[in-house]
Amino acid sequence: MKVVCVAVMTLVVAVSSIPQFQAPASCRYWCKTPENRVFCCEDERTAPDPVITKIGGCPPVRDVCPPVRVFTGPQTCAHDGNCPGDDKCCFDRCLEETVCKPPNYGIIGTGFPLSG
Repeated sequence: MKVVCVAVMTLVVAVSSIPQFQAPASCRYWCKTPENRVFCCEDERTAPDPVITKIGGCPPVRDVCPPVRVFTGPQTCAHDGNCPGDDKCCFDRCLEETVCKPPNYGIIGTGFPLSG
């Protein structure tokens, strides 16, 4: 019985010491990765745009990143409304955030943003 009590107490202490996810108070819009990890993709420092969903889908998320090149990065976004023209807001594996990309009209869907 003592062994069971000690094991349960050890488990309670171990679980209570795991850091809990704390959402940033300033987050306005949440996005997710293809693996369903949620991250803040728009906060109060960003001017809000209308939340819209444009026609088409995002290009497939790559499994491997190409070699790094020096260039100006793409525009970050929280939803399609942040992107110019027909561009869609899509998750980019290499940048680990959502960015504006040309739509793929052969795919129906979005770039994994969540409604905020």
